[in-house]
Amino acid sequence: MAFAYKIQQQLTSVYVIVWDKEFLGNIDPETHQKFVEMTESLDKNIQKFFRVPKDFELKYTCADHAGNKRKAKISRYIPEYVSQ
Repeated sequence: MAFAYKIQQQLTSVYVIVWDKEFLGNIDPETHQKFVEMTESLDKNIQKFFRVPKDFELKYTCADHAGNKRKAKISRYIPEYVSQ
């Protein structure tokens, strides 16, 4: 996870990047489904326990340093702060 801060040292956003090991959906659909369920669970827990609603989600494909294809997703969450 990556965190972005303002000068006041206040958390302004949280970025979560996940990717699978190659194209699991083409190779092992059952394992890919478990991967999808795990990332969806992570998303729900982040929003539930950390009060950071999702701002956006971007799905894309990429290659790792060995040239293996990956499915990836980046999500941005914006914290809700209570007014003081």
